Amino acid sequence: GKKAMYEVTKEGLKKVEKMPEATILDGNQFGWSLKGISDFEFAKINFNKSTEEMQVDLKAGVPHHYFNETYASIKVQNASGKVVYNKDIYGNKQQNAELQKVPVKVGDYIELTHQEGVHRATLTNVD
Repeated sequence: GKKAMYEVTKEGLKKVEKMPEATILDGNQFGWSLKGISDFEFAKINFNKSTEEMQVDLKAGVPHHYFNETYASIKVQNASGKVVYNKDIYGNKQQNAELQKVPVKVGDYIELTHQEGVHRATLTNVD
């Protein structure tokens, strides 16, 4: 449960690895919540397929001070494999608040990693 990769399809999102949950996610709006120590939400990601835009909202704070390493990461690459956006979030470093808009379209891949992804990384289908 450390890594989740989604392909953006015309219907919505398609999970790339074999995972227990449903692999086809129909819709236009999706949200991810990445949480750290004491369920502090250090990153919120909103993806709107209609506007082809993903908004990454990083909150100020230390995600999880027990992890002296990359605790979570957010990556977007296009169909040809070119990385459009890449953010590594270190566990025990102070993170600055940051709001980033990333263009994402059908055929692109959204990849999320989280050291404790089973409990602290959630996807919401907003539609």
